[in-house]
Parts: sequence; structure tokens; C-alpha cells
Amino acid sequence: MLAAYYDINYADRFEELFGNQYIFNQPTKDRGKYLILSFNFSLIDADPKLVKASFEEHCTEQCSIFVDNYEHLFSTNFREEYHKRISVGAQLQYLAHSASYNKLSIYILIDEYDKFTSTILASHGKKLYKDMTHGAGFYSSFFSVLKGMTTGNSAAVQ
Repeated sequence: MLAAYYDINYADRFEELFGNQYIFNQPTKDRGKYLILSFNFSLIDADPKLVKASFEEHCTEQCSIFVDNYEHLFSTNFREEYHKRISVGAQLQYLAHSASYNKLSIYILIDEYDKFTSTILASHGKKLYKDMTHGAGFYSSFFSVLKGMTTGNSAAVQ
């Protein structure tokens, strides 16, 4: 429901979706203003041998869904240019740059952000956990990219 409230693609369905809710009569200035990029990290396989690939697959899939949902708001070569990016970090940076260039804002939703990392910590100990979440670990790198997407006056993510 949160995604639909903020999603620019649902802006014209506000009454249909929220007409019987308190928020309908008390809307915020941000309703229907964002492109939504959502992740659900409960779907990540916590097996140490599979976790990185599972994480990257999930993130790439969610970025692809973003492209499907919002391609109509970008230039004609948006999809083609997106698919030239191999890594999750490069995909995210491209989405942010494209949104910023088009004066669009991205709202990022992350559900269960600590699910698989908590499972790894509990099942496999601190070393594997730290390898993923600190320094150059893939999970730490993911959040570094997200932080970078918020930097600057024209940042796509606020």
C-alpha cells in the first residue's frame, strides 16, 4: 500500500485506492510523486555458497521491474542502455542518473533488510557476516551505492 501511495504510476488512482482511508482526506505533498524501487531481502538465500548470487539476482530483477514500470517516462533508449550495465551497482547508478536527468525522484523500499544477514550471523558466525556487511563486502557495497544515489543537489533519491 505504501508503494501505491507514493508511486507516480498510481497517482491517477488515488481516490480508488485510498478513498475510504484517512489519508485520502489528509494527503501529503509527496503522494504520487515517486518512481518506486523495492527490494524484499527475505527472498535472499542465506546459504553462504548462494547468498551473493541470490542477492545480485534479486536486485537485478527488481531493477528490471523498475525499468518495466517506468520506461515510458524516459528516453527511447532507456531500456537498451540499462541492459548494458552488468553489475547491480552500475544498474542502480544508471537508474539514479537517468531519473535525476529527467527530474524524477526514486523512492526506495527495502523490506527485511537484515533477514539473510541475521540468519548468516546466527548460523555461520561473525566472520562471514563481517565479510558481507563491512568494507568491500557485497552488502556493504550495495548500501554505499544507495548512499551515493542521495548525494548532490539533483540526487534522484532523497
